[in-house]
Order: sequence, then structure tokens, then C-alpha cells
Amino acid sequence: MANGKQLRKRIFLAWLIAALWAGVVWAAGRPAAAQEEGVRLEVVRVDTSDFPEIVLGLAATDSQNNLVTDFAGLRISEGDTQLTEFDTEQTRVGVELIFVIDANTTINQLDDGELSRREKVRDSIVNYARQFMSQAQEDLVTIVVPGEGGGQFLEQADLVFPNEVINAINFYEPASLSDTPINEMVQMALDHLAENQDEGRSQAILLYSDGAQLGQQLAYDALAATAQEQGVTFYGAILGSRADQSEIDNVARLTDATGGAYVHMPEAAQAAPLFETIRNRAVQTEVSYRSTLSSSGSHTVIVELGGASVTASFELTIEPPAVSLAIDNSVPIRRVAAAPDTPLEEMEPTSQPMAAEVEWPDGHPRLLEEVLLIVNGREFPLATPVLDDGGRLTFGWDIGALDAGTYDVQVRVTDELGLQGVSEPLPLTIEVERPQGAPTATVPAAATSEPAGQEEGSSSPATLGRNLLLIGGGLAGLFLLAVVAVVAVVLIRRRGAASTQAPSPGAAVSAAPPSGPLDKDTTFIMPPDFAIRDVTGAYLEPLEYAPEHAGMIPILGNNIALGRDPNLVQIPFNDRSVSRLHARIMESNSAYRLYDEGSASGTYLNYERIGLTPRVLKDKDEIHFGRVHLRFHLASAVADNDPTQILSSSHREEGTDTQVYIPRS
Repeated sequence: MANGKQLRKRIFLAWLIAALWAGVVWAAGRPAAAQEEGVRLEVVRVDTSDFPEIVLGLAATDSQNNLVTDFAGLRISEGDTQLTEFDTEQTRVGVELIFVIDANTTINQLDDGELSRREKVRDSIVNYARQFMSQAQEDLVTIVVPGEGGGQFLEQADLVFPNEVINAINFYEPASLSDTPINEMVQMALDHLAENQDEGRSQAILLYSDGAQLGQQLAYDALAATAQEQGVTFYGAILGSRADQSEIDNVARLTDATGGAYVHMPEAAQAAPLFETIRNRAVQTEVSYRSTLSSSGSHTVIVELGGASVTASFELTIEPPAVSLAIDNSVPIRRVAAAPDTPLEEMEPTSQPMAAEVEWPDGHPRLLEEVLLIVNGREFPLATPVLDDGGRLTFGWDIGALDAGTYDVQVRVTDELGLQGVSEPLPLTIEVERPQGAPTATVPAAATSEPAGQEEGSSSPATLGRNLLLIGGGLAGLFLLAVVAVVAVVLIRRRGAASTQAPSPGAAVSAAPPSGPLDKDTTFIMPPDFAIRDVTGAYLEPLEYAPEHAGMIPILGNNIALGRDPNLVQIPFNDRSVSRLHARIMESNSAYRLYDEGSASGTYLNYERIGLTPRVLKDKDEIHFGRVHLRFHLASAVADNDPTQILSSSHREEGTDTQVYIPRS
């Protein structure tokens, strides 16, 4: 009886000593989490994927292992710079835990008590499934054991139900290998976690091992580097009745590298502190802030809360932005004057739409602080630089004071980190077009000079005679003008009557004169056949808000301007929604391209604004200039029996006439 009592006392003392030893090892094995009184703090992950926005995942618990929810005293420092602006949000992310079992020859060994090490591992995993695993299927559990040529999943991966985990481990019978492929097993666990990384769970690996041979088996540096890159934390449970320092060092070398922890587990219950820590990581506090780092390399962030402080390291690659001008400089910029003496500031256009492409070689798009347009070395700041979703910067180049010439244009951007990028110089040519002025009437000096000595206001006989001749000549001139006017009216009426006759089949129909009042600067002429361009190209069909164009409008030339001002364009539209110089159609190699000339209301092709890049026109494309609605036609695409097609003189039948509406340029 006494022997039985002594045996029970010895067992109790052994259990108590083991528990105390496990507690000491547990406390010593948590170097990555702050151990200060009151708060245990851990940086679970550092997410730099959206740099310069950085997100920290924090796990914070109090001395009773309860989650900390008050972050009023949180301090974040990036290197030596303390941050003043950051946001915190608590969120449940769940846990993905992979158990890796080092089932070597000692796994079936009996230590103190009646259970083998394998059975203690079994009971430990069962305890996690029952007490710490989410009942709402938010967590994942996978068990990796030795297999042929490496590791293998026990049953299957990603178990979500506690009973699945319990059934899998209850029926596990290890083969007791003398030399387990533990490095391949840990790598297999890391690879599987990488596949599930996007699901956002806190990821961890718990290694059950006696720790004796890990120093010769594990590639520590490679495994730690992979785990750090993926944000995976290593934990360890040292099997056996006692843990030698060499065994502790072997396990700690793996856990310390990722901010994890280890325990000595002589009994299954000793793993509970690890499980609490892992479960607490399922609820994280996300701290997001805008980084000010501007150089590549290794960086640190320091987190302080409730007297606890922890440091996390991360790598960054930061490069300046790359800039290029997205402008076609093969076509000159045409500035058009309304009169021979129009000042440069009043020519159209006064602003040239520009676009620049901004790329981020490091893959981290950032805000722009400043954009400078550089023209022939002179810098012009642009207001409110904003990139669109495609990384394009659009702005206007003020060319109101620029005369004809070639200008080297560059764009320099400065991002929010102070990094700069500048585009290569792009030569852009400006052409100025002025109409030829009418010759000024001059009177010969001999016709106005008086004979020497003649007093002002006197009339000599010679002077009187000359005046009478001038008066007579003027009356004769007036008479001739009247005769010419009568003849012109008759011819115009005859021509108008001829134009109202219905065209014969196959006859060409072109734009007729406007039915409304004529603009004073618009001229309608009837050119002979040899003056008509061989129109096998294209024409415009008016659809809406173009009453001045009663028929098809031929595109007679390879550079045709369209707009409201007939002094600036070849095809005018008398509508206030149309800019004075609105758009342009240019033909090259039988391809017609539509350009916008910086109009206020924009130019639309098939109901889509064309922006800065010219668009190739296809047959039956629809075009809008303000409210004006047109349809583009390729003459070669019109059927031979279409009476509206435009034909060249070589295609017209004899006896047909062609009217061409040509505004005065």
C-alpha cells in the first residue's frame, strides 16, 4: 500500500516537474513575440503587394491570452521615421495549420507513462481539432507524414471538419523510418500553403519531432527564406520525457527565423499554449499605412503597444517611373488663321491635346506629385496630374503663342516618393496656314499729283477736262457692270433649273448647295470635269443637324478639316455645338483616319470618343461632331446600282452632270 502511494507521488512529482519544465521552455521559445507584462504582440505578416500601401497583420493578446481590441496606444515606426497616419481594422481570417510528423524510429517509443510518442502526438492533434478548430469551417488542417521518396498527406489535404481530422490521425500507423525525409516533408507543407495563400488565412506549420537529427536533415536557410516570403510561421513540439539543449537549438533555429515558438511536449496537454497562440492568429488586426520608403533593399517596421515592442523585416524593390510621350509626330500640328493678319494667339487651335504613358518597372503604381512639360528646355508645370486606370496622363499643350517650327517636347513626372522619370525628347512640328490676302488697290502718283504751283482748291482747264473724262469712264463702267449682272442672273437661273432635274440612273449625286441662307464666306462653284478629283475614295452622308448639306459630301483631298468656321475648314457645319476647327479626316495609302482637333465637345466614332489617337474609318462608320451626326462611306464599297454613289469622270455616263459643293477655304 505504501509502495502504491509512493509510486503515485513519484508520478505526480514527475508530471509536475515536466509541466514546469515545459512552461520554462515555452517562455524561452517565443523570441519573436514581445514578452513584456500585459501584452504579447506579434507581427504575423507584412504585405507589400500594393506598395506604397503596406498592410501589417498583428496578433495581440493580454497576459490571460485574450485578444487585445484596444489599439489606442499603437505606435508604428518605419526605420527611424515614426508614422502619424495609419488605419486599424480587426478581422477574422481563419487559420490554415499543417502538422508535420517526424515519424522516425523513436515515434513508437514509450517514455514515462503508458503512451507512446505517436499516441501523444495523436492526442495532441485530437485536442486541437476538438477545442481549437473553428466549428464554422473557417479553418483548414492538413497532416503530412513520411512517404515513399518524400512526404505524403494523411488521408487528404485541407480538412475543414474536426471529425475528419480526428478520424485521420486515429488510424495512422507510422512505418518507423530510421531516417525520415523531414526536409522534403516541410517543403511539401510550404508548397501546399503557397497554393492556398490567396485565401487570406493565417498560415502555420507545427513540427512534431524529437529534434535530435534536425541539424543534419533540414536546409534551414532555404526553408526559412521561403517561409518568410510566404508569411508562414513555424512552431515546434519537442517529443520525449526530456529535451536536451541540442534538441532545443535544432527546433528553435527553425521557429526563431519566422517569429514562431516551440514547447517541450512530454505529454499531449503541453501543446495547448501553442494551440492558443495559433488560434489567436485567426483574428488579426490589420494596420495599413502609406509608406515613405524610396529605396530598394531590406527595411524594418517597429510596432509598439502596451509596453510591448516587436520588429519585422521585409524586402522591397523600388524603381523610378518610366515615361514616354504617346503622340504621333509624323503628322504636323496645323494652326490655321482666319485672316492674313490674325495674331498667333487667335489662331486655331490654341491648345494641342497630349498624352504620356507612365509605367512602373517595379510593379508598384504610385500617385504623381508633379508633372512638367519641357519644350526646348523650358519647363511648364501642369496642374493636378492624375493617371487614368491604364496609366495614361492626358493634358493640353498651350501652343497659342507658338509660330511655325519644330519643338523638342518632353514630360517629367515626380511621384509621391520623390522619384522622377523623364521621357525622351520628341520633335513635334507646327505648321501655320494663313489665307492669301486680297491685293490692296493703289493709285499711281501721277494720277493724284497736281501741277507745280497749282493752288489747293483751284480748277485748271486741264484738271476739269480730266475730271469729266473720269466721270464719263465711270458711267460707262457702271453700264457694263449692269449688263454683266443681267447676264449672270440669267445664267444662274438656267443653272438652278438644270440642277433641280432628277438625275438619270447612274448619275453622280454630290452635295448640293444649302437650302437655308448662305454664309457670306461660302462659295458654290461648278468645276469642270478635269477639276473633279477621281472620287473612288470616300464621302460623308448627313444624318442629323446638318441642314446646310442636302446631299452627300465628297471628301476631295487627303487633308480635310471640319468645323463651324468656313474660313478655317473645308467642310463647315453651322451648329453651335461644333467647334470652329473641330476635326480632320486625312487619307494615306487609301486609309482614312479621323482626328480630333482639341474640340470642346469631342469627336465620336460609333458613339465612342476617339481621344488623342486617330481612328481608321470603315465603311458605314457613324461620326458625331457635337450634335452633327454623319455616316462615313467608302465609294468603292457602294453598289454599282446605288444612285447616290460618287463617280469620277471616267465612270460617268455621257450626258450626266455632277455638282460639287466646295466651301471657300
